[in-house]
Amino acid sequence: MKTSAGDRQEYTLEKLPSKMLNNRVLVKIEDNLDDGNKLKDTTLDIVLAGGEWNEASRVVRFGKVVMKPERLVFRDKDNGESEGLMEWDTDMEIEIGDLCYFGKIASANSEIVYVGDELYYLIPYSRLILAIRGEEIIMLNGYCLLEEVIEKTRVRGLVLDFGDHVNKKMGVVTHVGNGNRSYFGSEAVDAEIEVGDEVVFEKNFFGYLEDDTFATLPKGTGFVQRSWIVGVLN
Repeated sequence: MKTSAGDRQEYTLEKLPSKMLNNRVLVKIEDNLDDGNKLKDTTLDIVLAGGEWNEASRVVRFGKVVMKPERLVFRDKDNGESEGLMEWDTDMEIEIGDLCYFGKIASANSEIVYVGDELYYLIPYSRLILAIRGEEIIMLNGYCLLEEVIEKTRVRGLVLDFGDHVNKKMGVVTHVGNGNRSYFGSEAVDAEIEVGDEVVFEKNFFGYLEDDTFATLPKGTGFVQRSWIVGVLN
C-alpha cells in the first residue's frame, strides 16, 4: 500500500506480539458505534465524521490502546542515528483501554497489523495527540487544546465591518497536560500555561480537530505543541 511516506507496511499475524518496541503503540480499530456516528465506551460525545459516518474517516483518527511499550526511548548524542526514537523527553501517560486520537497524517503513515478479522495500527507514541479515559481528556506529548480566537478586521487601528476572521496565531487554552522536559538537538522549552490563558504561537503549527470531532468541545478547537507557544497575553 502506498502512503505519503512510500510503501505502507502491512502484517498478517496469527496472534498479537508479546511486547511493543521502538516506542510503538498498538491500537485496535473497532467497529464500535452508537447512534450511527458516535463512539461507544466513552462518556464524551465524540462525533466520528461530522454527522456523516464512514469507515475511512473514523479509523484514521481513533484507536483503542491494547499494547504499549514498557518504556519510552529518547534520542540523545549516543543514539542520534537510530530510527523510532523520541525527539523529546516526556512521560508515557497512556493506559491499556484508552481511546487515543492520532490524526489523519499519523494514521496514513502507520503500519497495519491484521490478526484474524481484527485490525490494528502501529502508531509511534510521539504521534499521539491525546487520550480519552472516561470523561477525562489527557493531553500527550506536550500538546494542549485551544479554542480559536475570532477578531474584527483592523486597518491602522480602525475596526472595519468586513466580518469576523480567525487569528491564526492565537488561541485560548481549554485543555493542558504535562509538558515535555527537553528536546533533542534544540533549546526549545514548553510554555508554562494554564486553562483560560490566551496564547500566541508560531503560525502554521495549529491543527484543527477534524470534522468537529468532539461534539462537547467548542467549534474551532485545535491543538498545538507547547514548544511552539511564544507568549501569554493575560
